[in-house]
Amino acid sequence: MTTINMAWPTGALAGGLCTVTTDKARGDDFPANIDTVMCEYDGRITDIPFRRLYHRVTRVRCRTLGAKALDSLDSESLDIKADVIEDDVFGSHGVNDLQAVTLSGLNGDLASVGGSNFLYGCTGLTSLTLPASLASVGGSNFLAGCTGLTSLTLPASLASVGGSNFLAGCTGLTSLTLPASLASVGGSNFLYGCTGLTSLTLPASLASVGGSGFLYGCTGLTSLDVQDGFGSKNLNTTWLLDDVKTISTLTLRLTSGMWMASTWTSHLATGATVNVPATLLDAYKADTTWAKFNLQAIGA
Repeated sequence: MTTINMAWPTGALAGGLCTVTTDKARGDDFPANIDTVMCEYDGRITDIPFRRLYHRVTRVRCRTLGAKALDSLDSESLDIKADVIEDDVFGSHGVNDLQAVTLSGLNGDLASVGGSNFLYGCTGLTSLTLPASLASVGGSNFLAGCTGLTSLTLPASLASVGGSNFLAGCTGLTSLTLPASLASVGGSNFLYGCTGLTSLTLPASLASVGGSGFLYGCTGLTSLDVQDGFGSKNLNTTWLLDDVKTISTLTLRLTSGMWMASTWTSHLATGATVNVPATLLDAYKADTTWAKFNLQAIGA
């Protein structure tokens, strides 16, 4: 392996070094053989050095990953260690060749992805490994439009999603588990247009759902399990499921009282099964709207 130091060309970080590790010495084919880019200045990598280094970077190490830093890549896999993720790291159009990404902190645990458009439009992405320390996603369009993604494991530490369009348009997504730690979804269009998603559990920890369009466009959803505690602090019922009318199995675990029929029944398929706590079964059956469905006691 060959290590080459390149100085930052201009700006506040001029004089800092961008270290490149490559499997060949500098030559005409140098840009195609880059393996690692590191920021020795302990600073911010942007599109400026990367446009000099070109395409096939597979590892990035820096304190701050800046706008368009990775929008020229044609790598299939990428291992990122950074402490701050800014807006538009992958540009506004995505990196279509990228298939697998691993994300973690550089100098410790990465607690937040605050920048917008992280991996936005990366249609070839099939695998994403998020750090176990990730507590919040603040930016909009996180993984939006990643149509090749079929499943995603969200870390157990994730507590809030603040930005809009979280996983929006991930039409290939068929499996997603929302962690028991997730307490708040503030942005609109959470899981918007995830037409391949067939089942989902809304955790008890998810007390606040403030944005509109929650699960909007998830027209393939057939099974929904709503844990006791979901939406207990703030639930925006406007366009909660909107055009979803395909749910054939709905499980409502709230024990303190009945859910209002208007929140859920317009999204149920004809003859859908609705599972409710045994202690509330008679109350649900006495409601003329709920009584139109196949009401069952949970665990019966």
